[in-house]
Amino acid sequence: MLPAMLVEPRELLFDGAFNLRDLGGLPAAHGRKVRRCTVYRSGELTRLGSDGLEALRRLSLAVAIDLRTAVEIERRGRLDWEALKVTYRHEPLVEAAVGESGAYPPDIPEDWLRRRYEEIVDTRAERVARVLTLLSWPGATPAIVHCTAGKDRTGVVSALLLALLGVPDNEIATDYALSAAAVAARSGLADVPAPVLAARPETMVQFLTSLRERHGSIEGLILHMGVRSDAVARLRSLLLE
Repeated sequence: MLPAMLVEPRELLFDGAFNLRDLGGLPAAHGRKVRRCTVYRSGELTRLGSDGLEALRRLSLAVAIDLRTAVEIERRGRLDWEALKVTYRHEPLVEAAVGESGAYPPDIPEDWLRRRYEEIVDTRAERVARVLTLLSWPGATPAIVHCTAGKDRTGVVSALLLALLGVPDNEIATDYALSAAAVAARSGLADVPAPVLAARPETMVQFLTSLRERHGSIEGLILHMGVRSDAVARLRSLLLE
């Protein structure tokens, strides 16, 4: 059963939620689809009001995976997942978030995001592998994966998961690009450089293409990162219908 506040195609409009949507419904390999209401992606959830919290409860989440840094959590807080009876896992995917020191790199090139995503894969492979493995565990879903904006770190994890399930690159890129409107509507971002806020579909296509060129296949990369083959099989069994 789909959540009452699900807006087609997959966006969830909860009071105080940011960039929250279901990864389910996307087409996958061999005519299959990603299973609905099993894995969600989101920006931070610390602004949820009472109605938003009640809507979140109705998702019956089992696990919440927080990809933010410890500094981000200290500054921005985190949801009381324990009160919601949701298992909380902190798996930061970067040493420091962009702009965490209050400044941004000068003259950010257009391909900066793609290179940043590649850096996450290269330097945080073990953490990414833990996140994907966790999602494969019995009883770990429905799950939600989030960072601050729900665009970059969450985008990397979502892209790898969807590619593993056989979702075409253009569909993954379209899902990634949905974050652009959410980020643009967010207040307090006037000083953030445009390349940091961007979510261009071609960035995601180039990222996935680069990974295949370097590692042969997304599945080969994920196995090399430390995800076991039985966990890959469980993910496909659990998340494809």
